[in-house]
Amino acid sequence: MSYQALARKWRPQNFGQLMGQEHVVAALSNALTNDRLHHAYLFTGTRGVGKTTIARIFAKSLNCAEGITAEPCGKCQNCRAIEEGRFVDLVEVDAASRTKVEDTREILDNVQYRPTQGRYKVYLIDEVHMLSRHSFNALLKTLEEPPPHIKFLLATTDPQKLPVTILSRCLQFSLKAMNVAQIEQQLNKILSAEQLSSEEAAINRLAVAANGSMRDALSLTDQAIAQGNGRVLEQVVKNMLGLLDEQHVDALLKALLEQDFAAAMQTVEALFLASADPTQILVELMDCLHQIALLQSLPEYQIVASANVSLLTEAAQQWTAEQVQLYYQICLRGRKDLPYAASPRAGLEMTLMRLFAFSPVSVERKAVLTAVKQSSIADANVASTAPLADAEKKTENLAEPQNNLASKDEQAIIVEPEPEPEPEPEPEPEPEPEPEPEPEPEPEPEPEPEPEPEPEPEPEPEPENVNAAELATEHEGYYQLADESEADDLHAQQAQIESLAVSQGYEAQKPQTKTTEHATVSIQQAMLSVRQAKQQKIEAAEKSAPAATGTELPTITKQPEQPKPVEQTSAEPELPTQPLQTANNHFAEPYSEVKEDEQQMPWVDHWSGDMFASPEQEAERVMPETAMPEPVTPEPAADEQQQAEPTQAEPVELNAGVAEPTNSPDVIAIDAPYVPREDIIQSLNLAQAVEQDLRHAKEIDHWSNLVEQTGLVGLQRQLALHSSFIQQGSQVTLSLVPAQSHLNDPNNLETIKQSLQQVLQQPIELQVNIGSDTLVTPYEIQRAIDYCRLQYAKQSLQQDANVQLLQQTFAAQVVETTVVAL
Repeated sequence: MSYQALARKWRPQNFGQLMGQEHVVAALSNALTNDRLHHAYLFTGTRGVGKTTIARIFAKSLNCAEGITAEPCGKCQNCRAIEEGRFVDLVEVDAASRTKVEDTREILDNVQYRPTQGRYKVYLIDEVHMLSRHSFNALLKTLEEPPPHIKFLLATTDPQKLPVTILSRCLQFSLKAMNVAQIEQQLNKILSAEQLSSEEAAINRLAVAANGSMRDALSLTDQAIAQGNGRVLEQVVKNMLGLLDEQHVDALLKALLEQDFAAAMQTVEALFLASADPTQILVELMDCLHQIALLQSLPEYQIVASANVSLLTEAAQQWTAEQVQLYYQICLRGRKDLPYAASPRAGLEMTLMRLFAFSPVSVERKAVLTAVKQSSIADANVASTAPLADAEKKTENLAEPQNNLASKDEQAIIVEPEPEPEPEPEPEPEPEPEPEPEPEPEPEPEPEPEPEPEPEPEPEPEPENVNAAELATEHEGYYQLADESEADDLHAQQAQIESLAVSQGYEAQKPQTKTTEHATVSIQQAMLSVRQAKQQKIEAAEKSAPAATGTELPTITKQPEQPKPVEQTSAEPELPTQPLQTANNHFAEPYSEVKEDEQQMPWVDHWSGDMFASPEQEAERVMPETAMPEPVTPEPAADEQQQAEPTQAEPVELNAGVAEPTNSPDVIAIDAPYVPREDIIQSLNLAQAVEQDLRHAKEIDHWSNLVEQTGLVGLQRQLALHSSFIQQGSQVTLSLVPAQSHLNDPNNLETIKQSLQQVLQQPIELQVNIGSDTLVTPYEIQRAIDYCRLQYAKQSLQQDANVQLLQQTFAAQVVETTVVAL
């Protein structure tokens, strides 16, 4: 008799032999004993936990010759036929291979017939979740109301894929994965019965590797018996499963404890010589870190592996809990990043470097960082308030004659609530017309200085005084509105007025609200007037700029003009401004979207600019937006510079940011065309070879073929592709082009050497020399092939009869830059 696998030979034949599924056995046994049988059962669970086994035992219990019982005899004809898989009335269906609705209908057509040999006809549908949607729909009616002689037993590893209509028609039993102790007990029992010697550590590793599946454990045991020549040994199991030796893991932990990176790299070298998997190395490290964390949290915790107890205990005492958690996260992230690394070894080494480089921030260091951050914030606040103080000092001397407007606004705000004791206090604040005409610019009969292209030297002193006054007015208006002390005074005066009105018997809430609104209106109207005046200055500067037809651009200075309504004659569109007679709620809209970085200087927009900037800086800010795009600006004449000196306004260079093109011979073209290597094309006869469908260099070059067989990637592949190959016995010499000399690295050479030894199946000595630029490398051969294929494609296209017809009929032309060789 041929050998039978342990998983099949030791399949349980009754409920008493099952392990780990007591909850399912109890429910089915009670149902069989009390004759309370459902027509459909669903068994779910991971692979190898007994779904199909329980279904077969249940079928034997239903069809045993001794009657329906929870303990089938196993000796009658029906029981033995079910065990041997030849029972007629037990129909096992593999849903994974019979997913179509036609297969399901074929099965259901036989449901109406009574069983031939047994008491019930049992349909066992394994992997039922693989059925198609139409198959489930065809099964619904029969599954809900089957004939009395039909029982459905369904098994699946993924119940989430089953429709709820199927789940509601079945009794569902969820089978649990077995723990390590249960698997070890069963393996010891089976090995003892088979009279095979084993080691306890080997059994433990097999039970852990089974991951809750008894079938997986028995299959691994079969493999271990074959490799150990009839014995189950720990070292054989470790090699079979690709597990690491404890000494390597201990060496990595010890190097990490001692912060010895050189020792860690030596351990990695030894692991790779033993063909260890980088993923498994990180898994073993994570397992050790997990046990260290448990030792720190639960000192009474007993470590499962006793080989490195002392080392793990030392690490738990030396490292902090934060450090262990950080190391675990680094290993976990490194395991996820391994598929994206240049090579698995590079990913492992980078993860180890992070373990040595990073450590959690201590409390002292965190406090220092916080103090430094607070100090930097304080320095930034001092630096931001310094310009405000300087501007205040400058504007105090310049804005003396222009303070009447602000003082009138304050008087209006303060005096308005005084007539509140009268019976009708509401209309009193409304007829306040004083602030409205004040921001209106007074019209001047003089002609505007806009058509003057160049300023005359005589009126230059006047713009200085006028601009200073206007600047003082703008600065004073902005600064007074931004002053927090004045805002506090206003709030205190309003509170005093409110208390006075309440003491006289009036409700001061509504008048106070309206007064506040009118105060806000007056302030905003003043701000709008400043904006309008500033807009007029900008438009005047635009109009004074010459058209883009001359060869010289004049300097720009502030013109002495009073604010006045501007006619929109400029070619550029202007931003709309709101009229002064709008409703109160309209004035709040421009200020409702103030950004965080503008909180220190409110009411700053595109037209207001920098309120502390000089007129020259303001002109430099505005003119680049409106200047003509002339690429060249000549230097101003000497007499023009002398004329501009009294105004203290620097000329604006409109093309200051334009870079002149250079014709330096050192500039290298990025898209330089490929220069074909005629020596390669002629020596390899590529022009004729591409006509025979030559596509890759490996088809005609031995070294290119070897590179493809080695499976090199990354930098090692680049080194091989840019070198030529010479072999003399066991001596292999690679000549590398000078441009790729940086790839001549010992790690790259070692990787190439190992790969070549596997392909050539012999030990070799590898030497790399730096050759010349004319080397015949796989890279150059492939480029030459691609070039010849493209030329052949262009030639074939030009010789095509249809293309020639189009050229003759419609004077068509072939755009050769769009031709691609397929």
